[in-house]
Amino acid sequence: MNHRFSRSLLFATGLLLSTTPVPAAPAASPARVPDRFEHTKEHIDTLLKQRLKPLPLPTVLPNPFQSSGGVTGPGANPEQSPTTPPEPEKPLTADDEILAFYAATLKITGQMMVNGLPHLIINSSPYKEGSLIQVHGKGDAIYYLRIVRIAPNELTLGYNAAQLTLPVK
Repeated sequence: MNHRFSRSLLFATGLLLSTTPVPAAPAASPARVPDRFEHTKEHIDTLLKQRLKPLPLPTVLPNPFQSSGGVTGPGANPEQSPTTPPEPEKPLTADDEILAFYAATLKITGQMMVNGLPHLIINSSPYKEGSLIQVHGKGDAIYYLRIVRIAPNELTLGYNAAQLTLPVK
C-alpha cells in the first residue's frame, strides 16, 4: 500500500502544479531580427526604379541616323539626303536650267551592250538611246529627260530643245 500512496501523492502534486498559474516573465522588448532579404529588396528596387518611375524624355529627340562627328566618307554631304534631289532656290523656267539641274541628280552606275545597242544603267534601270528618264521635280512636277546619244565616254541628254553632254566614267 505504501507504493499506492506514493503514486497518489505524486499524481496530486502534479495536478496541483498544473492548475496553479505561473507568473509570466517580464516582457522584454523583442530584439530586431534582421531581414534576410533586405539587401535583395534594395537591389530589386534599384533595378526596377527606372522602369516604374522613368525619367521624362527630352523635348527634342536627337536624330539617330545623323552622325555628330562630322562628315564621314568621300563626298558625303550631311546637309543633303542622297535619295532626294536638292531643291532649287529659285524656280527653274528655262529648258537648259531644268535639264542641267535634274541631270545632276542622275546616278549613272554602268554601261552595257544589248543586241549591239549601248545601254546605260541610270538610277538602277537600263536605258538606251531615245529612252525617256522620268525625274520628279518640286511638288507634283514630273520631267522627262530624253537620251539623245550614248557614246563610249559621254552621254547626251535632251529636254525639249535644250541638250546637255555629260562625261561617263
